[in-house]
Amino acid sequence: MGQVNVLRTTNPTGNNLSQQQSVAIWLKKACGSEQTSRSYTNAGRRFFSWAEIEPDELLASWKKVKYDYRLREQFIDEWTEKIEAYIYGKGHEHHTPLSRAKHLAVVVSFFKHHRIPVEPETEKHTYVKYHNRDLTREETKRLLAHADIRDKTFFLMMLESGLRPNTLVQLRYEHIRKDFEAHRVPMMIELPSELLKDRVEARWTFIGADGFKSLKEYLAPRLPLHNDEVIFESERSDSTGEYLSPATFSVKFSKVVLKLGITEQRKGK
Repeated sequence: MGQVNVLRTTNPTGNNLSQQQSVAIWLKKACGSEQTSRSYTNAGRRFFSWAEIEPDELLASWKKVKYDYRLREQFIDEWTEKIEAYIYGKGHEHHTPLSRAKHLAVVVSFFKHHRIPVEPETEKHTYVKYHNRDLTREETKRLLAHADIRDKTFFLMMLESGLRPNTLVQLRYEHIRKDFEAHRVPMMIELPSELLKDRVEARWTFIGADGFKSLKEYLAPRLPLHNDEVIFESERSDSTGEYLSPATFSVKFSKVVLKLGITEQRKGK
């Protein structure tokens, strides 16, 4: 058998990546949440577009060689080198070590799921390049004073409840209704399993007086709400998502702290 070219195709992957059978099954098994699935889809799309091959085509090539030892090893070596070139090559040199590690984990996950034993080199020391620092009390007050009512409510609820942004954006009225309508403070937030990371058992948390006051002000124009309505709405009338992306509030937070001079922007961070 001649040498197998597994790296080129005239039909690089497009926006329909998640519709391919090989990808759909991988995402279903590898991802525990909708957000993770979107993240894996985007990372996978970038890699396969860069490699100029469709996932289903890659797997078809693998099936042709996996029982021939020489061609199998050649295939594994070529794709291991290809993955390393993508992660550590030109275009990714300014990415943080943690960012590269996350991209590598997604790509390798696809190969491992389909039992292709690639073994790209990993960085010996993965570290946080840009360390966040805690906000001071005065900085927190300034930030909240300059945020609009929706963002202020989100930041306060995150601060007082300890909830992850991804959980907060999925909160619906039914999760706060009992204590909210009773004007009970601390106000309980009910957390069913589907909202929690790793699908742990249902839990609850609370917000205090400041969070409740801001929440009451933010929701006032929309009351009464139905149980299935999300707490945090998009400010755009053309929004089609089921709920907001947590990145929405990260962007808003960044704009405020930069405007107030609380931090400085460094290489896009």
